[in-house]
Amino acid sequence: MNVRPVWFTLLFLLWLPATLAQAPAPLPADLEGDIVNSTTGAPVAGARIKLERSLAEPTYTRADAHGHFRFGNLDPGIYTLSAGSPGFLKSSTAYVDLTAFRPDGGDGVMRGFIQVGYGSAVPAATITNSTDSSGTQHAKATVPLLAYGVITGKVTDPYGVPLADTTVEVLAKAPVPANGSASPPARSMQVRTNDKGEFRAASLEPGSYYVVANKSNGITTWESSYRITYYGGATDLAAAKPLTVGAGEQVRGDVSLVRKSGVHVAGRLIKPPGIEGSDGPMVYTNVALVPEQNPLLNANGLFANGRDDYRLDDVLPGRYVLMALSRDTSTGPFGGNQKELFGLIRPIEVGDGDVDNFDLTLAPLRDISGTVTYREGCTPAPLHITAQNRGPLGWRQPEAISDADGKFVLHALTTGRYNFSIFAEAGPGRIMPPVISIRHGARDVLKDGFESPYPGDEPISITVGCQNPGRPQ
Repeated sequence: MNVRPVWFTLLFLLWLPATLAQAPAPLPADLEGDIVNSTTGAPVAGARIKLERSLAEPTYTRADAHGHFRFGNLDPGIYTLSAGSPGFLKSSTAYVDLTAFRPDGGDGVMRGFIQVGYGSAVPAATITNSTDSSGTQHAKATVPLLAYGVITGKVTDPYGVPLADTTVEVLAKAPVPANGSASPPARSMQVRTNDKGEFRAASLEPGSYYVVANKSNGITTWESSYRITYYGGATDLAAAKPLTVGAGEQVRGDVSLVRKSGVHVAGRLIKPPGIEGSDGPMVYTNVALVPEQNPLLNANGLFANGRDDYRLDDVLPGRYVLMALSRDTSTGPFGGNQKELFGLIRPIEVGDGDVDNFDLTLAPLRDISGTVTYREGCTPAPLHITAQNRGPLGWRQPEAISDADGKFVLHALTTGRYNFSIFAEAGPGRIMPPVISIRHGARDVLKDGFESPYPGDEPISITVGCQNPGRPQ
């Protein structure tokens, strides 16, 4: 047995405190900066600045009359910095590295990195790091704030009477790409009118927007002939007038509801023959008509519930997508938990006359399998595949992870149109590999989306390029 001499142990105990005393404690750091208007460059006086460190309570301060702020006596570490002020969008979130350990070799210069937090139009903060001769770390930040736009207006019924407690939706107009195939507008904001029928939609990024008065569920001040109406007096998106809002601007968009009688669409609901669950009457089937290229989930409120037949009233002439979804008997003691069995999605064009005997033969809802293929020269890796359906018959987001052969299965698809998002399963953050194509048989899913229930047995085919860690989702 190896026994250390007593004198060696005593010498070590005397040496250790002296050595620890020689190691200097980390010096406090400081952070200062300026809050500026990103459009004019003018200082934003009185802005509220938040500095946060993981597992610690956030610290706040207020910019002075010149937009300047300072945080002193900070412990070394990594912080997040953000700012806000009335009339401006919240800033992007900036990471400030004030760690005592310098991975760059100690040259005294660190480079900040940015995580955008609000939207594409919000500019990123800039961070400059330095260390003085005493070893004290300093950081300087310039945080630009983007002044937001505002849309105000009033909603009135067809007789000019203001409508209180009515939903107003603000839809961001999508840019038109080079190929001319513009996407439908995205739902940006939803507000309600006050007791005078007035509304105010604030915190809008500069851009073009559609404003539409939308029927609310159970509202008693709308007759059946009142229509969802866009600014400009249009009942469909193609004829609507967009409003352009600049940074810090306020524009007005009054909406007067259009009153129009429509026709009805009716028919039988037919189960697919020879499929399990086809015997006996259906518990109920939801049926919805959605105008083409319209992002509103309840456009014109056209819904019906039926067992063996359905009827949709007051339908305006136009092109629609008809969707149906049948559910089985509830397995819960208080209802709910119904299994979704059959569905249908198909285009329909409605004219000026009633449509009778428009029978719907439903199809079984199925899982969908697929395969991911990497381009030549890329290293295959598992991918996380998500299919998103935010249709009028319910929101659904099935997910799957591709295996070593690139195969995957998405379960529990319901009726609707799906869009796919793909990112790496492993690695830092959510890295999106470049998606070359997504196809289902002859259908270009990237262009046309994916519809469920679907015909045929072809799998989804996804082709991706090499993963690029410089492109976070």
